[in-house]
Amino acid sequence: MNVAVNERRKDQNGNWADHTDWIRIVAFGKTGENAMKYLRKGKKAYFEGKLQTSKWKNGEKEVTVLNFIANEIRFLDPIERDDRSTSGEFHEPEPDLALSDTNW
Repeated sequence: MNVAVNERRKDQNGNWADHTDWIRIVAFGKTGENAMKYLRKGKKAYFEGKLQTSKWKNGEKEVTVLNFIANEIRFLDPIERDDRSTSGEFHEPEPDLALSDTNW
């Protein structure tokens, strides 16, 4: 999944401008499943994990990608009743809204 991080900062002319960075988040197991169920555009979340690079060759060119591997996700906005899984059923998240893969 990709997550937008928004920041407001001055441009080179001294004018305030919005800037968005996109970060690729990778989550495995129950953490990833629940993220896909409950995270939606505009929802606030806290991610804890580590940065990891992946490298491969694409023909003659070497490609390097930086991923954030999430081992915990906390929802900062309340889960709403219209946030449903792909099956159309609502499932309550963990009581403290913390998602963590214990089999890391």
